[in-house]
Amino acid sequence: MDVRITPKKLSGKVKAKPSKSQAHRIIFASALSFGQKTTIHNVDFSKDIEATVSCVSKFGVECSYEKNTKTLTVDSKLNVAKDIVFDCFESGSTMRFLLGIASALGIEATFVGHGKLPTRPFDDLANTMSDNGVEFSNTNKMPFSIKGKLKSGIYTLPGNVSSQFITSLLLALPLTDGNSEIVLTTKLESKPYVDMTIDVLKKFSVNIERTKKGYFIKGGQAYKSQGEYTVEGDYSNAGFWVCANALGSQIEIDGLCDDSLQGDKAVVDICESYKQNENITIDAVDIPDLVPVLAVTACGRTNITKFDNVARLRIKECDRLDATTKLITALGGQACFDDNSLTVVGAGKLKGGEIDSFNDHRIAMAAAIGATICTEAVTIKDAGAVSKSYPDFFEDYNNLGGHADVI
Repeated sequence: MDVRITPKKLSGKVKAKPSKSQAHRIIFASALSFGQKTTIHNVDFSKDIEATVSCVSKFGVECSYEKNTKTLTVDSKLNVAKDIVFDCFESGSTMRFLLGIASALGIEATFVGHGKLPTRPFDDLANTMSDNGVEFSNTNKMPFSIKGKLKSGIYTLPGNVSSQFITSLLLALPLTDGNSEIVLTTKLESKPYVDMTIDVLKKFSVNIERTKKGYFIKGGQAYKSQGEYTVEGDYSNAGFWVCANALGSQIEIDGLCDDSLQGDKAVVDICESYKQNENITIDAVDIPDLVPVLAVTACGRTNITKFDNVARLRIKECDRLDATTKLITALGGQACFDDNSLTVVGAGKLKGGEIDSFNDHRIAMAAAIGATICTEAVTIKDAGAVSKSYPDFFEDYNNLGGHADVI
């Protein structure tokens, strides 16, 4: 699907989408609460969430979704079939979180994925799991198969590749018989995502201890569901509307939690800092997903905006560092990048033109927000990529007065 946008400022009210990151974690925790039923409110059935629900169903968990109320019911039973194939679609969270969990449960399975997921790295996680009882058919690309059972022990990981590796082990290691420790060899990046994991685990009576080098996990813990949970509004997706406001739109966003642990809550303060009439530098170490739309928004400034610690953008759904730069230049802006930084030279407006989403939801949505300061129409190729996290993004866009038409 291609979309053509006629530039226009947006206005009105929009409800924040449910947090995909928190939903993944609550669904997996619910699935591990064996013998218990959990009702999860405010779940948006995006492609990524569909992947997680489909995968947990493969080891006996019964899930039912009520679209009208956005309610997901998880009835947890461990009934593992043979020859399981976990299709993770394009969801890195699904694949990486499930990898630890399936291994802890001793499930032999094959993992497959689509889009760029098969090429996204997981070897650091696989290598430390291999040292602790799990056999991999290969450790650097999909499809791959696993067998064996995850053991308690010392798990050594870098903290600057993916916080999802740490979350995978935090979900899985409480299920092992003995105590374990995660030792980080570098500073942890995207720490708020790990904090979110620990918070969800606590809600399911699973406790994690922070240490100077990482985390201590007591073995033999049991997941205990409280029965009902409600997923927070998502700052990652709401960030697009926050950025639209920074570019002159007037959108009221409902459903966000002021005391949320979500790292992308930082979008509010960053957009406030954009009002400064000076060059600024933003440390993106904990907010990689916000960089595409923040960079496009920086084009609306008349100063230089630099983003540091952005190297991990190169291993997302696409090479987001390259894609974001191409997006901005295609719309008539100025941007360049090196190994670990992205620089945007703002001119206060953009021209317009045709951009490629690179089949990346965040690139497509960033382009739509950038269109609000363009002087000419914007065409987004493969705009249907938004279905990965925000299927009705363009519906909300048009309800806010935008002119986004499928062509």
